Amino acid sequence: GSLLERPTMKRVLSHIDQHRGKKYLVVFDDLKRFARDVPVHFQLKAELVTKRGAMLASPNFNFDDSPEGRFLEAIMAGAAQLDREQNAVQVREKMKARLLNGCWPFPAPLEYRYEKTRTYGKIPVVVPEYATHLRKLFEAVMTRRVVGLEDAREFLNESYARAGIDRQLSLETIRRKLMNPLYAGLIAYPQWGIERQKGVHAAIVDIQTFDRVQDILLERSKPSKRKDYKADFPLRGKVICFLCQHKLTGSWNVGRSKAYPNYACSNKGCPMRPFSFPREVVEVEFERYLATLQPTPQLVRLVKHFILDAWERERAGSGDSIKQKEKEI
Repeated sequence: GSLLERPTMKRVLSHIDQHRGKKYLVVFDDLKRFARDVPVHFQLKAELVTKRGAMLASPNFNFDDSPEGRFLEAIMAGAAQLDREQNAVQVREKMKARLLNGCWPFPAPLEYRYEKTRTYGKIPVVVPEYATHLRKLFEAVMTRRVVGLEDAREFLNESYARAGIDRQLSLETIRRKLMNPLYAGLIAYPQWGIERQKGVHAAIVDIQTFDRVQDILLERSKPSKRKDYKADFPLRGKVICFLCQHKLTGSWNVGRSKAYPNYACSNKGCPMRPFSFPREVVEVEFERYLATLQPTPQLVRLVKHFILDAWERERAGSGDSIKQKEKEI
């Protein structure tokens, strides 16, 4: 009632516009049903009475164009607005109380449906048909098999298609799903001062996975790099002393005629601390060591098995994916 552009009212105005030669009487059972906002009330009245020549009638209110009648009408319109605003406050407080109790009071997303419980009333319960696909998406984003919202949308849409679910999601829908704490069994509504807390509904993904995905989406999980990192000593902090197992540091040591790059152990209790190792020796040995690292035959066979298995599954689902793309086109 606080809006002028209401579907039914638009149909009323359109009908009158299509039959300009007729006189109309618009009847409504209560003044609150006409509008529940003072400006909207008089705008709507102007649209009907002033612009279109219609008359208004209600069984519990007598429209009178006298000063007293207009004053009473304004009072009644104000009372309707007050009733709407008070009702909104009451509804909001009840919903806020539900949130504080860990219950989600808003419409449930696709992966949940409401079911009534004895303790909490209606709460969201998991719909496995959709929850399985969303859980796989979270895991794919966490492990970086899926990078970016576009890849995430394609991943989930194709996962739906393979399962025979005729549904295509937008980028904004994917973003909201990946950032919705509801899927981690949490409740949060900052607009009303409700910070993240445990909900009474079941989670689809664990909190650690959800938080990891948030870090990735907000680019908080970039590979770490020491503040004192320098390209002169790429192995600093990455190789250890063979005696005390402490990480080696790197520095330039000044000689008689020039400076020399060396690695050294910084552990005060290590017998090797007074000594340093030339950078070229350490790095050459490191490269030689890397060259000796080879996967075992068993690991090669295992990886090959998984790759071929994934390939076969993708190939099996490619037919459905092609049909879905053709349908979209």
